[in-house]
Amino acid sequence: MAAKTASQQPLSESDLAGWNLLERLLAVLDSCQEQTPPGKRERHGLRTLQRRSYLGLFLLGLFNPVVASMRGLCAATQLPRVRALLGRGSPVGLSRFSDAQHVFSPDILRPVLRELLEQSALREVISTQFGARLAPALIRVVYSTVWKVVPRMRWAHWRGQYGQQQKAVRLHVKLRLADLQLTAATLSTGKRCERAMLREHLEAGDFYIGDRYYGEDYALFEELKQRGCGFLIRLRNEAVIHVIERHAISAAA
Repeated sequence: MAAKTASQQPLSESDLAGWNLLERLLAVLDSCQEQTPPGKRERHGLRTLQRRSYLGLFLLGLFNPVVASMRGLCAATQLPRVRALLGRGSPVGLSRFSDAQHVFSPDILRPVLRELLEQSALREVISTQFGARLAPALIRVVYSTVWKVVPRMRWAHWRGQYGQQQKAVRLHVKLRLADLQLTAATLSTGKRCERAMLREHLEAGDFYIGDRYYGEDYALFEELKQRGCGFLIRLRNEAVIHVIERHAISAAA
């Protein structure tokens, strides 16, 4: 869905999605409040934008690509349901939101992510689709995604392009296929290799599904085998395949 421009009608509540997920994440954020005490700037008596509203707006933007800018996020707080979700009585001002990036530490999210991972680990996994051969509870989808960041985040090395050094962070995730819950999530610089990160988090007995980037290094396949892991990884188009043995597949399979 394309973002609405200033000449179009403003956003309505029906344009937005992810309400249940937002409520769940913000509830966990509230429960973890004491684990990350507010800093000096956050405790400032004149501050009207609190961490719940600030981080909640970011999540709202992630769940709703229709909101394509910081100005759009602030405009969304004109909606009563958004304000109720964030626990606010008034809309968020653009200058307040812009200033907040220097106030709230990313460390606030560490206990939140930890709690969400623990909750997912407690969920009962029930499936009989694969029998004892390959339990869905052991299947992991591995993936990473890059987010561009502002130039002043000098530590976030990514690449040089058009004579400029671009900055980005990369989020590496492991998703349990049985119930679509995360089992691991790691944030790194954009330059960090996906295969290197996977090697650090291999667990014997897991079965990994990955895209063709993981297939660029065939040595990884042998390493997965030696570590007791199964895998289904897409090869690149230029891969040369030699058939060693063929196995018949039954109609039922």
